[in-house]
This record gives sequence, structure tokens and C-alpha cells, in this order.
Amino acid sequence: LTGSGFAGGLAGISNGTISGVTAEGLTVTGNNSVGGLIGQNSGTLTAASTAGGSVSGSSTVGGLVGANYGAVTDSENGADVIGTAGTAVSMVGGVAGSNSGILADVLNTGAVTVENGTLVGGIAGFNYNPDPEAEAVTAETAAAAPVRIENALNLGTVTSGADYTAGLVGRSETAALLKAYNAGAVVSAAEHISAGSTEENTAWASYTALT
Repeated sequence: LTGSGFAGGLAGISNGTISGVTAEGLTVTGNNSVGGLIGQNSGTLTAASTAGGSVSGSSTVGGLVGANYGAVTDSENGADVIGTAGTAVSMVGGVAGSNSGILADVLNTGAVTVENGTLVGGIAGFNYNPDPEAEAVTAETAAAAPVRIENALNLGTVTSGADYTAGLVGRSETAALLKAYNAGAVVSAAEHISAGSTEENTAWASYTALT
């Protein structure tokens, strides 16, 4: 599948519920908001998986969902995720390019590769609450945070020349990481590199980085 913006193996934009789907050996190529299954999700994606294949684009690129504003649960990405060459590459992640909703019980085993740009992670490139009035998340409020990643595991290798590269989340702002683990290698010579997440205003409740 080749598209421009909002490219997905199942849907460019989804506001409903998609459940119990598996895509094997898919190839999805686009520009902005590119996902192995959904380009932009404002609904619910659950019990979904990708196996093999690749997802590539230049901005907001994820193995399952490009941009997530809804919920992705009980799902796994096994496709390789590639940020296509260019200095403007941003927000590339194994599960979602960007998360402004909920990612729960998710796994990434696909490789994430970006030559240069910014915001790259094994789970998500950018985990953030777009509400300008959003309050900083604390350990006490993390479990109920409207934007959060919980019970997440990355096993894929992250290879990146991009600034803000991490095994879990490239950058997280006014959002939560709960029980999130990285066991994948992070290969990069860029600045702001972490096996876990380079962050601001992130709750670290039950967070562990495995190097």
C-alpha cells in the first residue's frame, strides 16, 4: 500500500473499533501519519497484530498506528518501521509514531530505523498531551492520566541518528509511562539517547529500563 498522508494497512483514519485483526508481510509507505494498520486512530484498536513486512514514512510513523488519539490495547507489532531519509523525519515508533491517547498491553518486536531527524522510540516517538492546560503528571495521578503508556515492552532494535532516541519513547510530555520496559538494543550516536525515555513532566511509576 502506497499513500501520502493518513496511510494505513486497514484504514487511513479510524474513529470506531477494530478488533482481532492480523496483517502479515504488509508493506505500507506514506508521508505523514502512516501506520501498519491505521494512519490516525481516534477510536479503539484491540487484539491486533502485524507480522513481518515494513512501514515507512517521514513523519508520525508507527508499526500499528501513525498518530494515536484513542486507545490501542492488547496488540503487537512485528513489522519493521522506517523513517525515510530526510532531515524532517520525526515521531517514529514501533507501536505508534505519536501517542496522545492510551497504549496499553502492547509489544514491539520490529526494528525501528531512522537515519536522522528527531523523536524516535521502540514503543512511540512522542508521548504527549496536546492540551495546553494539561497539568504535569505525578506518580500519584499517573494511573488515571488521559495520555499514558502502560504495560509496554520493546524487544526491537532501535537504530537512529535522530535527536531524542530511546528504547521506549523518544520524548514524553505531560503524559505517563507505567510498567514500560525496554529490552531492545539502542544504537545511536545522536544527542539525548536513552535505553528508556528522554522526558519532561513524565511520571516514572513502576518504570524500569532494561539495558
